Amino acid sequence: MHWVEDLEPVFARLARALRPHGRLVFSVEHPALTGYQRTIEQYFQLLRRHGFDVGDLREATPCAEHISDAAELRRPQRVPVMLLLAAGKASPASPPQISRKP
Repeated sequence: MHWVEDLEPVFARLARALRPHGRLVFSVEHPALTGYQRTIEQYFQLLRRHGFDVGDLREATPCAEHISDAAELRRPQRVPVMLLLAAGKASPASPPQISRKP
């Protein structure tokens, strides 16, 4: 997803496709690695603009069981490799309640 130049129409379509309270979970290469794409804040704001509430954010790093060379493992443990976001589609606003005088 981080290679898509304009994510606005992608998230607009996802927002239309999901039911209220539906969940969107996705991952991208961490902005600290790519440097020239979007920031974490830009992903967050993009989700908010399209009616999503961000429920979780994780910065994934590899663990020793996946990389046996300790020197090779050090950098990815300091700089996250992937950014994972989970967001829920907010339910449509309830219509305002009109109080009636007795």
